[in-house]
Amino acid sequence: MAVIYGTLLLGASLLSRERTLATGERKYFCEMDCHLAYEVSEAAAPSETTRVVAVRTWFDPRTIASARGNGPLTPNPRVVSLVDASGRRFEPSAEATRAWERAHGLSVPLTRVLRPGESYTTTFVFEVFPGVRAPHFFLGDPAGPENLLIGHENSPFHRKVYFALDPGRAAAR
Repeated sequence: MAVIYGTLLLGASLLSRERTLATGERKYFCEMDCHLAYEVSEAAAPSETTRVVAVRTWFDPRTIASARGNGPLTPNPRVVSLVDASGRRFEPSAEATRAWERAHGLSVPLTRVLRPGESYTTTFVFEVFPGVRAPHFFLGDPAGPENLLIGHENSPFHRKVYFALDPGRAAAR
C-alpha cells in the first residue's frame, strides 16, 4: 500500500506544472473546516533595490463546513518570498519593512484572526539586487505533514504556484 501511495504522490508531482497567477487571481489554502484565499492587491518598486508586495487575506465564507458557524479562525503559518527569473529567492527584509511601516503605518500580520467574510492586507518589503529581472511572489505552507499529501504544492518534485507582480502578466511556465 505504501508503494502505491508513494507512486501516486510522485506521479502527481511530476505531472504538476508551475503556474503564475495574474493580478486579482486568488490562491486558496485549505484550513481545518474552511478555506483562506490570498491575492496580491498591490505591487510596487519604489527603488531599484526595493520591492513592496501587499497581499490580501480573505476568509471565503462559501467554503465553510455546514456546522462551523461564525467562529474565529487563526490562519496557519505561511512562508513568503520573492523569486526572480534566475531562481534567486529573496526573503522579506525586517529593516526595510520597519522603514516602510514608519512611513506608511503598521502592516497586519498574516496570522491575524478572521471570521467568515473578513479580510485584511499584509505588506511585505524585499531588498533585491539591482537589475533583478521578472520577480514573482511566492506564498505557501511551511514544510510539514502536507509534504506527503498527493497534489500538495509541498510534496516532493511538485511545481509551485506564484503571483505575478506586473499587472496582467501571467502564464503557465
